[in-house]
Amino acid sequence: MAYGWLNLSPEQLDNLTPRELSNKLAGFEKLEEKRSQDDWYKFRMLASTLLAPHTKNGRGIKPEKLWPFHWEKKQSKANKMSKQRLEYLESRSKLLKNGR
Repeated sequence: MAYGWLNLSPEQLDNLTPRELSNKLAGFEKLEEKRSQDDWYKFRMLASTLLAPHTKNGRGIKPEKLWPFHWEKKQSKANKMSKQRLEYLESRSKLLKNGR
């Protein structure tokens, strides 16, 4: 992985801490996921464009309706922060602004 995906030399790999290597791998995975999603967006737009002349009045179909992706779904309420956590973060923010 380090030599292929991350294109690291043996010396560069030896100079990394385990946390740095983990961060590099996580960043690479996010980048690849984003590239893949971008490709899927292009395919969806192309499919929508190609279908437009064959729809009623040539209006076409919205790409999001034609081909919904799982990563576009809205986050559930369970992923939101609790009220106590928000209050804590607000109090910490105020302290930091006051220089404490």
